[in-house]
Amino acid sequence: MDKSINKKFWKYVIPSMFTCLLSGIYCLVDGLFIGQAVGDAGLAGINIAWPIAALILAIGTGIGIGGSVVMSNYLGRNQENKAKLARGNTIVLLIIAALTLTIIIYSFIGPILRMLGAADEVYDTALIYCRIFVLGSIFQLLGTGFTPLLRNMGYVMFAMVIMILGFVTNIVLDYILIISLNMGMAGAALATVTGQALVVIASTFIMFNKKNRIDFKKYKLDLYIVTKIFRIGLSPLGLSLSPSIIIIFANWQCIKYGGNIAVAAYAVLSYVMSTAQLLVQGVGEGSQPLISYYKGAKQLDIIHYIRRKTINLAVVIGIVTGTIIIAMKTTIPQIFGASAEASVIIANSLPIFTVAFPLIAISRTSSAYFYGIQHANYASILVYLEPLAITPLCMLILPLIFNLNGVWFAIPVTQGFVVLTALILYKYSNKILKTEIASH
Repeated sequence: MDKSINKKFWKYVIPSMFTCLLSGIYCLVDGLFIGQAVGDAGLAGINIAWPIAALILAIGTGIGIGGSVVMSNYLGRNQENKAKLARGNTIVLLIIAALTLTIIIYSFIGPILRMLGAADEVYDTALIYCRIFVLGSIFQLLGTGFTPLLRNMGYVMFAMVIMILGFVTNIVLDYILIISLNMGMAGAALATVTGQALVVIASTFIMFNKKNRIDFKKYKLDLYIVTKIFRIGLSPLGLSLSPSIIIIFANWQCIKYGGNIAVAAYAVLSYVMSTAQLLVQGVGEGSQPLISYYKGAKQLDIIHYIRRKTINLAVVIGIVTGTIIIAMKTTIPQIFGASAEASVIIANSLPIFTVAFPLIAISRTSSAYFYGIQHANYASILVYLEPLAITPLCMLILPLIFNLNGVWFAIPVTQGFVVLTALILYKYSNKILKTEIASH
């Protein structure tokens, strides 16, 4: 394979890995400081509230990636005007979604938290965090939505740099607001919102500068383009949201089998697992612009090569990450400020969680591959099967046998079923892809 393909692969994948990782570390950093300052109640509060934040971020990711896939595919066909129309429509959809979500979620935030299982002190901490986070949701949504657009426009390094800027800002403000000024949950939310606001401001300078400015007509919503964005974006939306849906089921079972201590322990476990998920998701999303481009250019051999390279890299990252985490299983609870009771649960459960990491690598990169070649139906099956069918069943059945440990066993068992599904779907998808490329 041409060396230029390998060079392009690393050019896109490495910055994408760091960008995805940093986007998740925003809230992980909040957890680190909250654990030290507030304790188990703060950790449990953020974990209960996280699905709300994740919904906002996932919708931004779904629209952003959906639009960027459509844009890249048109660029591969040398249809620059349609690519610009896709970009303009994506930006408008992001703004509409941000305003709509802010109004709806803020109006019903209390009942939503109750439904998610928050009660007593945990409810109070979650409510403080969510009110501020939701009011700043326009920055969360635009930040995650602009990033894939910038990446597919060729600004992969810039996207990584601005994420680092936001990340550093978040850390500094977390220390000042949570520790120095003793603002607790409110300080954590303010730090996160401010960090993402800087990402949006920096992205805007590039997105709308003289070189990248597009005609105002390109912002007029086109039904065909919007439909394609939503159809493709449904999969990355689910990919981003599925961990939070799983968190909801896990929190319910943790409360039932271990109480708030188990919820606090799961908060740390989910933070750790999200690190592996986001790293391998970054590999998949980094390869997506290339896969989408070469699908448009009808280069089947290059598409297959990039797919193999993507999965191999992601699996290695999953294994290495899992090994490091197992070595740190007694240190990690201390870093998060977990109580002695929660620390025991965390240390005993981490080895079970890490079994899932290589499997997650295959499932996440497979999903990115499917929506990259615009086989949105296969990507959606793979993405939504996990949180809406397999995970609920495993979370329901396994704790009946293994009690609280059954919650932890559900994670690798679920991923095993997802990987098996991915292998079956790939065979069917590959036949369709060959026909599509041959017929154009």
